[in-house]
Order: sequence, then structure tokens, then C-alpha cells
Amino acid sequence: DPLTAKIKIINCIQGLSYFWYKENKDDPNYAYNGLITYMPELDERYNRWEKYYFTDYDITPDREKLWNYAVYSSRIVIDAPGINNRIIGLDIFNRGGSGYYLWESLIWNTARSRSDNPWLDPFTPMGNGGLQYFYPPRKYGIPTEPDYTVTPSFRVLTYRESAEDYDYARILEDLIAAGKKKGIDVSGAEKVIKEIERFFYSNVNWSQNDAFFLDLRDRMARAIVNLKTRLN
Repeated sequence: DPLTAKIKIINCIQGLSYFWYKENKDDPNYAYNGLITYMPELDERYNRWEKYYFTDYDITPDREKLWNYAVYSSRIVIDAPGINNRIIGLDIFNRGGSGYYLWESLIWNTARSRSDNPWLDPFTPMGNGGLQYFYPPRKYGIPTEPDYTVTPSFRVLTYRESAEDYDYARILEDLIAAGKKKGIDVSGAEKVIKEIERFFYSNVNWSQNDAFFLDLRDRMARAIVNLKTRLN
């Protein structure tokens, strides 16, 4: 089936074996090098984005092949400032990646859960509603008949904005590269895109200054319009 053949299959390996595993100990190369996508897990207590993870195992980070994989993170809980959900797009950009994968985005019933209804218990499952992005259509229990109504959470809407933040940064990055090729002064745009780094203190710490964040998006938009006008 030509359509089925286009589906990309991704295997998420929890553990560090995707860095160091070899089929045979004497193999010159690590078995998983060259995979279509690398997705190091990033939670505040479980960071695998240190640069030496890549250099130690002969991996050259490539934006198109590098995603973030989140499991337990304050970026995904509901009882935290909304900026923690919003930053995901620019966080990925800042790390040199291009995608975001969240463990089990459509789950509300697991063996570890004490409830199957996140409307009544936000700890369904994994605590703090951490995986509740789409909710069951009924607030009082699972329907007896299949009901495929899509009921999104506010965090899904926040993630849409986050994806657009990422798009702004990528567009600006590409325009800066195009401007340099044409000999155009892009120093102003470079200053704007450089400020993304200011928001992230370290791999596991970031600012809560939402006013700065929203102003940065506005300045990225203005820089995009300015550069596009000059390139045309």
C-alpha cells in the first residue's frame, strides 16, 4: 500500500541504550546512529540533552532529526503557570530541535490511575492531569456507547500558540540565513532571535516572565516582516 508505506514508525527507547547500544561489542558504530529521529527525554529531574551525550557517541545533532520527548515535566501539568506549557515551542527551537513528542497524549485510564474521569479527578492519571489534553465527552463517567466527540483542554490551545512561536523562530532563522547570502544587514534580526536564549537559564530552568515572552514573539514578527520586505 503506497499510502501505508509513507507512515513513519518511531520507536521511543526509555533508557540510554539509543546512544551506546551496539549489535556486537566490536562493531565500529553504534547501532542506532543514523535513525530518522532522535528524541532524548527531557524532564526536570531526567535531562538527557547535555551536549556530551551526542558528542560521546558520535551523533551530530541535526535540527530536522532532533525532537524532544517528555514524560514527567512541569511543562505539562495543570496546576502551574500557563507559561510552562507555552514555552515548549521556543524551548525546542533553542535546543536545536524541531519536534515534540509527549508520552500518551490521549490517555485517561491506566492501571496506575485511581480514576477514569479527569473531569472529577485531575489526577487521572499520572498526577496533576499531566496527560489530559483531550477529555472524555461526558463529565460523569465513560459513555456506554462510543462517543468520539473531541473535547480539547486549554493546554491544547496553548500548545497551538507554542507551535506558532516555533514557526516564527524558524521563519526568522531562515530569513536571517537568506539575508546573509544577499549581503543584507541582519544584525537587528539576529539580536531578536538571540534573545530566545535569555528565557532559558539552563536545560531545566526557564523564566516565568510571560510579558517578556509575549513581547519577544511580537518582536520576532516585526523582524520577519522587516526582513521579508528587504529581501523582496
